[in-house]
Amino acid sequence: MGDSTLVTVKVGKHLVAVKTDKNTKVHMGENVGVRFDPKHLHFFDTTSGTRVAFDASR
Repeated sequence: MGDSTLVTVKVGKHLVAVKTDKNTKVHMGENVGVRFDPKHLHFFDTTSGTRVAFDASR
């Protein structure tokens, strides 16, 4: 319905939410590859939930 699809992927022991194209089709348990542009990453403190500053140019 929207302009994107949110997919939760397991990376090691961690679950990561990935925003992808609205036409992306994946099935539960399927192995997928993930590529990302560091300029579009967002990191959050696990205790407070506050966004953590990150400089992708370094």
